[in-house]
Amino acid sequence: MRLSISARVSAACTSVILMALALLAIGLSVGNKIHVADLRITLLSEALHLEDTLDQAQRQLRQDIGHVTRDAERGATVPDARWEQLNRRILVFRQRSSSSAHVLEHRPEAGWVPLRTTQRAAADFAAASTRLILTARTRPSGIKAAMPRFLGALAALESSRSQARQDLTVAIWKAADRNRRESRRDIVSVLLGGLVIVAIVFSMTIWLRRRLVVPITTIAARLREFRVGESDGSVPGLERADELGDLARGLYEYRNAVENRRTAERRAEFLANHDMLTGLANRLLFENRLAHELSRSARTGDVVAVFAIDLDAFKAINDRLGHAGGDRVLKRTARLLSSSVRGDDLVARIGGDEFAIIQVAHAQPAATEALISRIFKAAAAPSDDGVAIRMSVGVALAEPGQTGDELHELADVALYRAKADGRNTARIFNKHLKEEESLRVRLGRDLENAVSANELHLAFQPIADTVSLEIVAYEALLRWRHPTLGDIAPDVFVPIAESTGLIGTIGSWVIDRA
Repeated sequence: MRLSISARVSAACTSVILMALALLAIGLSVGNKIHVADLRITLLSEALHLEDTLDQAQRQLRQDIGHVTRDAERGATVPDARWEQLNRRILVFRQRSSSSAHVLEHRPEAGWVPLRTTQRAAADFAAASTRLILTARTRPSGIKAAMPRFLGALAALESSRSQARQDLTVAIWKAADRNRRESRRDIVSVLLGGLVIVAIVFSMTIWLRRRLVVPITTIAARLREFRVGESDGSVPGLERADELGDLARGLYEYRNAVENRRTAERRAEFLANHDMLTGLANRLLFENRLAHELSRSARTGDVVAVFAIDLDAFKAINDRLGHAGGDRVLKRTARLLSSSVRGDDLVARIGGDEFAIIQVAHAQPAATEALISRIFKAAAAPSDDGVAIRMSVGVALAEPGQTGDELHELADVALYRAKADGRNTARIFNKHLKEEESLRVRLGRDLENAVSANELHLAFQPIADTVSLEIVAYEALLRWRHPTLGDIAPDVFVPIAESTGLIGTIGSWVIDRA
C-alpha cells in the first residue's frame, strides 16, 4: 500500500518532533543538573559565609569576655546589665552555631560536609564562656582557675572552624569543577542532537521540494494564467489520485467562485466604510475623505468646510417613539442632508445622532451659508410621521496647515455654541468664537479651585415690605472674583458650573455660607 503525501509528510514531521522533544528533554536535564550544581555551590558558599560570620562573632565575644574578666579581677564594679548582655550574646552565638550545621544537613543537594565537630566545639566554648562569666561575677578569685578550660575550648573551636572552612572551600572547588566537566559533556550531547535534527530537516526540505513544492508551483503558475470569463484553461494534475489531484480539482472550481467572492468583497468594503442604518459614510470614510480633500485643496486653492450636526432632543424622540421610531428619524435626517448637498459633497453619520458634512468650494463662506439655508429649509418642511427634525449645526472652514482632526474639533466648538445659543440654529467658527471658547475652558478649569481658594463670596440684598418698608429678608447673591480677570458675572460662570458638574459643590457652599 502506497502512502499518501500527507501521510509521508506527517511521518517525517512526527519523527522531527519526537527528536526535538528528546532534545528538549536532554536540554531540560542539562538545565536541571546545572541548577543543582549551582544550588550546591550557593549553599556551600552560604555555609562558608556563615562560618566566617560566626568566627568574627566568636572573636568579638572573646575580646569582650577578656575585658570583663580583667575588670572583675581588678575589683572594678561591673554592672549587671553588662553581665546579662554577655550571657545573651553567648546564647545567640550558641544558637547560630547550631543552625550552621542544619543549613547543609536539611539540604541534601548541597552534599555532605562535616560541620558537627565545629558545632560541638562552639557548644563547648559557649558553656566554658558561661561558666567563666559566672565565676567572674560571683567569685572573681576563681577566674585564673577557670581560665585554662575557657582557653582550651577557644583553641578547639578555632581549630575546628579553620578545618571546617577548609573543607567547605575544597567542597566548593570540587563542585565547580564537576559542574564544568558535566556541563561541557552535556552541551556536546545537545549540539550533536541538534545537528542530527538539522540533517533530517534538510533531507525533508529536499524531498518536499521534489515531491510537493515543484508540482504545486506548476499548478500555481497555471492558475495565474486564468482570466475570468476569457479562458477555459485546464489545471494540470486533475487525474492524480493523491492530495495534489484534490488540489487541482479544487482550483478548477475556483474560477466559478471568483465573481461571487469579488461581489462579497465589494459588499464588505461598502459595509466597512458606510453606516448600516442610513447608508451614509461612516467615521472611517469621513476621516479618510477629509484628509484627502485637505491635501487636494492645498494644490487647488479650494476651501474645505466641515459641518458638525447634532439632532436636538433626540433622546426625547427615542423615549417617546422607541428605538424603531428613533431609527426612522435618523434615516429621514440622512435623506434630508443628502438631498441638501451637492453631488461631490460627503454626508456621514459619525455615531448616534451625530452627522457631518464635508463641503469643498472656492467661494466660501457663501457656499457654506447656502448649504445651511437649504438644510434648515428642508428640516422645516412638514413630515408624514409628524416628528419635527430640529438640529444644531456647527461649521468650520479650513485654514492652511490644519489637520482633519483639528478642523472637526473647531466645527464641534461651533456646534456647542449653536446649542448654547438656543439649539436649532447654526454657527460658523470664527476668531471671536475661538476666544470665547478658550475663555470658557479657562473659566471652567479655574472654577474647580474657586471654592477652595476663597474666590467665591455672597452679597446679601435686602428685601423690604412694600407697605412698612421694613427689611423682612435677604437674598443671597453669588459672586466670583477671579484673581486675574476680576469679577465674573453670574450669567457667565453659572452655566459653566452646570455644564462641568460643579453646580452641586457650589450650591452646597452657598447653603453653608448663607
